[in-house]
Amino acid sequence: MNDVRADLKKNRLYLTIRDVADEEAEGVLREISLAVSRLVKGFTVLTDLTGYKPMSQETARGIRRAQQILMRGGAACAVRVTRSAVIEMQFARRAKSVGYMAKTVGTVEEGERVLDAWVAERGRALRKKAKPRPEPLPAMMDLFDWDE
Repeated sequence: MNDVRADLKKNRLYLTIRDVADEEAEGVLREISLAVSRLVKGFTVLTDLTGYKPMSQETARGIRRAQQILMRGGAACAVRVTRSAVIEMQFARRAKSVGYMAKTVGTVEEGERVLDAWVAERGRALRKKAKPRPEPLPAMMDLFDWDE
């Protein structure tokens, strides 16, 4: 079974891909596109391929299109969960052609930790770049001399 889910709170896309028949590929791509449209640019992606089987050439083209959708939609960091060197190689080859990079991990839990750590580090880096706030404006009540 395939599953595409957007977690709006985490700003994360979850893809569970098991087996995509060539005739199902367009539907899965539409689901991915719809889910991406609900997320904010800079979202993270966790793709679970633990039950995925090696693909046909037609399905391989669909993978490239999915990766393009993710890149154009604003994916900032991605992990791929697989224990198969063959599947990792197939996905990495297509990813390289569109500039989509993903770290490969062995479990969904490890993938969650990697993405959560990346988000936390990104937040620290953004806070360091932020300019210090100017002195706050005085409260409206403090602007008037009430003893007149």
